[in-house]
Amino acid sequence: MGRGLSCPEYVAPPPMRVSASSARPDIIARAESFWEPLRRAPAKPVAPPKQLYRVRMAWADIKSQIGAYESLENARRAALAANPYKVFDESGKQV
Repeated sequence: MGRGLSCPEYVAPPPMRVSASSARPDIIARAESFWEPLRRAPAKPVAPPKQLYRVRMAWADIKSQIGAYESLENARRAALAANPYKVFDESGKQV
């Protein structure tokens, strides 16, 4: 074997190739009947992103951020525990 460029058949057999002419029609029909409802199913709506409250020394100081919380109460607790940190909303306004 040359430098690990090929794998012996007992480790990884070559991929099985099936041509359309050799495939069994009953298997193809079953596969199609499985996928058809999934193709027609409506896509799930994407939930809007949740408001995050960021705990930083200043809004412009990204590196000072110690957390981002969905709960304003949890963000306030973190800011009080790490004085002089402040809580900012998504727009950069101090809360």
